[in-house]
Amino acid sequence: MTKYIFPSVYDYSDFMLSELEKDSSIKILEIKPMSIFMKFLWLIKTKSRLGKNKLFSHFFFNIFYSNVNFDNSICIVFDSFIFFNDPCFYTWITKKYRNVERVSIIYNVIGQNKDRITFVKKHFDQVYCFDPIDAEKYGFFHFWGIYSKQQYNKVFNLFDVSFVGLDKGRLDTIQEISAYLKNNDVVFKNIVISDRIDYTQDSGLVVSSYRVSYRESLEILLHSNSILEVVPDIQTGLSLRTIEAIIYGKKLVTNNKYLLQSPFFNKENMIIFDNINDIDIGFIKSHKQIDYAYKNDFSPTELIKRIESKARKNI
Repeated sequence: MTKYIFPSVYDYSDFMLSELEKDSSIKILEIKPMSIFMKFLWLIKTKSRLGKNKLFSHFFFNIFYSNVNFDNSICIVFDSFIFFNDPCFYTWITKKYRNVERVSIIYNVIGQNKDRITFVKKHFDQVYCFDPIDAEKYGFFHFWGIYSKQQYNKVFNLFDVSFVGLDKGRLDTIQEISAYLKNNDVVFKNIVISDRIDYTQDSGLVVSSYRVSYRESLEILLHSNSILEVVPDIQTGLSLRTIEAIIYGKKLVTNNKYLLQSPFFNKENMIIFDNINDIDIGFIKSHKQIDYAYKNDFSPTELIKRIESKARKNI
């Protein structure tokens, strides 16, 4: 049975799913290079009102996926896939092909977004959610995370702690933390991707309107003694930075108190803070061998096996 994956539009998806490339039964449908005609259709589909039209959408998908037969397959769609929120995509694939199991991977906080909850329940046969409270509340399957460990040469730590990520409303907090770290002579590399200009430049925080590639982000992480994580209050799932800390053997400084309820919390290697003064500078600066005894818990291969085992029997 072929499993088709419609991945995240973000480049970290390549790292997240890389171990699946060895499995011939799995096809990762990246956005392919397009002809001039397809680029024209793509612009209509993604940028105009006509792109939401059902007839045009079905015409577009017939051409865009003309070389793919989805009969008797499992289609696994990440919630940051470009057409995840397009109902026309799901009506097209189920009307055109026989026995398609539709699976969604939700890697963002749902919260009280009732429209999204209704949408995924309507269009998917299986829904997997990274946030345990959201999963229990809405009757979804829970997964802790997805990541394929990357091989790299041993590197020296250049930073005591680092953070690289989008603003998502946390710029002010990370700015305050950066000033606190600077005042305590901590060597850090904190980068927030944001268009905001109202921040204190002398805090040592780098604010950029340009995205940092995941490869660059990983390089900074690998050269860091510790990883800083700041999550919104409503998030209960593991962040990418928590997963990275566990996989690459880094200390974690986080405000995610729900980490205490996960099987991955390690009081020797992780600290959870409520306010900035809770951040232990000695913990960040100390150098010791970190080992979480990682047992491939975040392997995408294992999640695919779980999805396949729950698929309808006629697939």
